[in-house]
Amino acid sequence: MYRETVEELLSKDLERHETLAVGLNRRGRENCVYYYKLSGRDQLLQVRSALQEAAAAAAPVFSGFPGMKHPYYCRPRKDDVDRDLVIRLQEDEVMLTLTFLPITEVEYRKSFQGKIEPFVITGKPVYTLLIQKGSGELYAGGRTSKQDFKICWWFNKLCMRNDTVRRFFVNLFQEMGKTGYIFKDLARTLRDDSYILPPLSYSELLELHTPKDLIRHFSQLDLGIDYNKMDINAAYYLVRLAEQISEKDRGKLREIPPEWILKNIGLRDLYTDVSVGRFVGLYYQEKLGDVRTRVEVARTAADYVALCQETRQEIRIGFNSVARLCREHDQLALLRNMAVNAAEFEKPLVPENSRFSLLKELEWDGFEYITETKRLFEEGVRMHNCVYSYRWKVREDRCAILHWNGMDIGPYTIEISDDGHRFRIEQMQTRFNRGYSIYDRQILDDHLRQINRMRNQQLETEVQNVFGGIVEFVG
Repeated sequence: MYRETVEELLSKDLERHETLAVGLNRRGRENCVYYYKLSGRDQLLQVRSALQEAAAAAAPVFSGFPGMKHPYYCRPRKDDVDRDLVIRLQEDEVMLTLTFLPITEVEYRKSFQGKIEPFVITGKPVYTLLIQKGSGELYAGGRTSKQDFKICWWFNKLCMRNDTVRRFFVNLFQEMGKTGYIFKDLARTLRDDSYILPPLSYSELLELHTPKDLIRHFSQLDLGIDYNKMDINAAYYLVRLAEQISEKDRGKLREIPPEWILKNIGLRDLYTDVSVGRFVGLYYQEKLGDVRTRVEVARTAADYVALCQETRQEIRIGFNSVARLCREHDQLALLRNMAVNAAEFEKPLVPENSRFSLLKELEWDGFEYITETKRLFEEGVRMHNCVYSYRWKVREDRCAILHWNGMDIGPYTIEISDDGHRFRIEQMQTRFNRGYSIYDRQILDDHLRQINRMRNQQLETEVQNVFGGIVEFVG
């Protein structure tokens, strides 16, 4: 692949520029051109003309012109991935380097000729692609740290959230598909789904020819599916699931419409590979849940998967009732609990100086703040839930567990989290994870509101003790 081909691909969606100075034809650095498209280009040039006329009419005033930012491009973004991009194309003897740079602002400032011109200002690169001239081999990273190009979570994030990146790689894969047919399938998948789920490197892709080859690269399980006629992402998702699902139920995977699979693939699947717990939760929610119980069914199913993994039991997706799912969940919880070594009970549960220590104030209102490992174990057995598996989160001070008999229905197992500003209810469940009453939830909300107020008052006192009258709290 040579420069002319790459420039043709870039020109399908972007405009070629010799410089980052908008509207100028002055050549930039040797062997370096820029591809970008500014939605407000005409407006930028109109403002430039107005500024140049004003500068000509009042030269002394504009002699020390400090620069002026164009407001459209100064709008806040969640991060640089979402911004309009400049693709910088550079060439040397062996490589073409494409650097994807976010446009952070456009600023009016004086050019070398003394005229006021708009300049595109870019941030740090979000991606760098290197293409070997002639062979077309792909690499990622800088020239001093280049690595084999890989389809990974960062590549997918860029493609999902930035149209410029996605369209370029769709065009690139279509071009590469002229000699390597698998790239045509990747181009179609990226165009239709905005991501490519199977994690593959360029060298691995060279060994593959069809979608079936691609799927077989990851698994030899025979699900009786024609992978060449199926969306690559859906097919990969199914085989990765099948490896973790009981052999008795693998046939049920074939009954799931690919459209449903694609609709429910989440970011966690892209970042950490296929999440069987999330899938089983969604599957049983769709199969067994109704409007009232959907959330509870999904949570119970996800907990069931966690218990299967902890006890090394097969994961089933063939249960036909919520009662059966709950029964299997409880049996696994008991199996896991029986296998717990007594030494585990001797380990501390709540760390010293826990961020949740203020929750002890709730004990005056009939709540129990669970602080011992054995007591957490008993809570799981008594309430028929898997709260004991939360001991790792409690030990890492990421949550606190309460028991409360309730005022309306109860009793409850309650998980409290901390977002850095206030305590809030993460889960509140009666026995068998059967939810809560609105009345009881309001009572707990009121209690937590008081605790959070007390927490803020303590913080103010501590700050005042350190800084005295220097700091004043408002509101």
